[in-house]
Amino acid sequence: MAYVAVTEYGAEKMFHNKPTRQKAGGKGYDYWQDDEVYWEVRCHTTCADDYSISLPKGTIKKLIGREMTWEDEPVKIE
Repeated sequence: MAYVAVTEYGAEKMFHNKPTRQKAGGKGYDYWQDDEVYWEVRCHTTCADDYSISLPKGTIKKLIGREMTWEDEPVKIE
């Protein structure tokens, strides 16, 4: 299974686990993060990525039949 979500700036992303909304400090954008993978990997690396796959624009609409925005919760793809 996977989850799809749209970032605050409109990028389409896919995650292995359900991501949670994160607040960026300063002038950065808020973002989604797969916390389960982040904390598992964080013990072994200093990488602070969101652990997502970037999707081409329009992919989410093709997968779930509707467009998504930042305000929408992640959608599970089975």
